Amino acid sequence: IRAWLDEFGHNSLVLIDTYQKVATPPKYGEQGYGHDYAIGGNFKRLAQDYEGVCLIVVHHVRKAGASDFVDGVSGTNGIAGSADTVVVLNRARQDNKATLSVTGRDISEAEFALTFNEGQWQLMGGDLQSAQSHALQIRDTAGLGATMAEVVTFVSGAGNPVTIKQVSDACQLPTDTTKTYLSRLVNDERLTRTSRGLYAPVTSV
Repeated sequence: IRAWLDEFGHNSLVLIDTYQKVATPPKYGEQGYGHDYAIGGNFKRLAQDYEGVCLIVVHHVRKAGASDFVDGVSGTNGIAGSADTVVVLNRARQDNKATLSVTGRDISEAEFALTFNEGQWQLMGGDLQSAQSHALQIRDTAGLGATMAEVVTFVSGAGNPVTIKQVSDACQLPTDTTKTYLSRLVNDERLTRTSRGLYAPVTSV
């Protein structure tokens, strides 16, 4: 890579696909975290030594998944810890929808909902703000039944805190059932109770 950059100059995009194909094996007695961090540090120095160079390293995620998307990166935390930016694409197999989670030293942490269409991943809703709203809705309704997901979707899209009656009317549910659903959703941290009888979406994790 250095030889290529020396010949073709700065302001280049370098893609490594995948990390495992270029990672050197650990030395005798070398710990996994230190080994992965050292490799990541080499990549970082490589990008810093050439003006305007962007170095992207493609890597895999764990099949088991993780509650924190950074922990989902395969291998030790040394890989993600040495990178300036970590971007993780999560999707179910054979699904054309995904969530793109982003964190880094110089950017705001965020999640965006994507759809796969004609060979391209596209922002759901067409812009970053809409894609973030869709990502929150997907996260908040994951694993819920259709009716409870409908309740979360209504509350999240209302724009202002809503009452039990508003939810009951919108979702065509009995008042007692609506109270039960809202209470469960608050306990599961999928919704928040802003004050007595008022409910709103969870805006931060």
